[in-house]
Amino acid sequence: MIELKDIARRYRTGGQTVNALDGVDLTIDRGEFVGVTGPSGSGKSTLLNVLGCLDRPDAGHYRLEGTDVAGLDDGQLSDLRNRRIGFVFQSFHLMPRLTVLENVLLPMRFSRTPFAHDVEARARELLERVGLGARMAHRPSELSGGQMQRAAIARSLVLDPALLLADEPTGNLDSKSAADILALLHELHAAGQTVVMVTHDMALAASLPRQVRMKDGKVDDDQRQ
Repeated sequence: MIELKDIARRYRTGGQTVNALDGVDLTIDRGEFVGVTGPSGSGKSTLLNVLGCLDRPDAGHYRLEGTDVAGLDDGQLSDLRNRRIGFVFQSFHLMPRLTVLENVLLPMRFSRTPFAHDVEARARELLERVGLGARMAHRPSELSGGQMQRAAIARSLVLDPALLLADEPTGNLDSKSAADILALLHELHAAGQTVVMVTHDMALAASLPRQVRMKDGKVDDDQRQ
């Protein structure tokens, strides 16, 4: 599903060149749950940005579901992010003036192609699935941190993406809420969802079927269990 070949991403800072990604080779099959770990500055967040088509590599090739991402223009990349990739962030990024249901439906507003299913019905179904069926009309300020992250996960799935990217999804949560969110991600994976998650939590990463460790912009270790 994902194929990275010799991916490089460089930044200029303070008159110096920083190799955030330095020749990354990585393949991820459909239906895998992969944890990406590594120290600060290892390149894991840059890797997630490249996978999510939020950043373009300076060299190398990235294929997502057989599509060479480098050949897409900005509009095509926007469509790809909207329809094929779901994002879950540490800080939730819910719109405070919108209800939970309206937040989950936001990706629909940015889509330029028709849907093959009733998106609002799917949004309601997802909110029931993540335990927020009774909170659809509430604002984010009326939710706990764990509930906000559940709403964010429902939003990420509403257009039925092929790939779910999670950037420290438990980082702002208490231990119980974090365990609940991790259990939900495992449930989604068991149902066939492809998930790639960046985390600093090594114990959390150890619970995943596959762990990719980044160091100095390279894949330092890749283990399956």
